[in-house]
Amino acid sequence: MDTAVLMEKMKKGDMSALGELAEVYQQPLYYYIVRMVRDRDTAEDLTQEVFLKVWRYRKNYSESGKLNAWIYRIAHNLVRNYVKKRNRNTELPEHLAHFDEVQEDIEYEEKLSAVREALETLPELFKEAVVYRDVEGRSYQDIAALLDISEGTVKSRISRGREMIRETIKKEWGELYDM
Repeated sequence: MDTAVLMEKMKKGDMSALGELAEVYQQPLYYYIVRMVRDRDTAEDLTQEVFLKVWRYRKNYSESGKLNAWIYRIAHNLVRNYVKKRNRNTELPEHLAHFDEVQEDIEYEEKLSAVREALETLPELFKEAVVYRDVEGRSYQDIAALLDISEGTVKSRISRGREMIRETIKKEWGELYDM
């Protein structure tokens, strides 16, 4: 089921939607947390606490945000708080200090995946022009020769293809991934 639909159900008080959401996120969250705290029992406890916080703050979730990022931000904050309590007199470990960079990498990979999926939905004549230009880095002149069309037509197909990708992503992700 779509996670956005689950979130809507949760906002209306449907606790079974939390269970479904946990089925999607529990294992990846656990692996993320265990890498951070390096203790399985603590990771299990913190993973469960993530879902308690998701339930508690479900009405604060904004549809304009990415659910995945929101849940991982909750997990990250729990991990940071746990580490701070455990090590009151020590600095935050290096692997936690750079969370924002890791978060940016996760968001970049999600965006890249969304573009790839949208690219696959393009009609072939637009897809090949976009792939030659944006994936392979070919010049307009090379693409025109390969496809046996004018450079103007190449530019038009690339422009239209990119716009179709933007529209597909906008339908899927909303304004979040405005490109």
